[in-house]
Amino acid sequence: MLNLTPQMLQYTSSRHPPPPSPPPHHTPPHLTQNKEKEMKKERPHYSQLKKLFYKILRKEMKMYIVTTSLSC
Repeated sequence: MLNLTPQMLQYTSSRHPPPPSPPPHHTPPHLTQNKEKEMKKERPHYSQLKKLFYKILRKEMKMYIVTTSLSC
């Protein structure tokens, strides 16, 4: 275990300054449209994953309820 003193913490934080935030730049409209199209493409796949996740979650919940009710 390391013993970190406040001075050491200050030192490490001053050694690693936070990366400068990029200047806010305006994206051309055609780029944003492209992004939206890509999002639409990904959405059906995402919903499939979500369905699968909830399916598994429901199964797990059923199992959990069954095991807890048995233990009581």
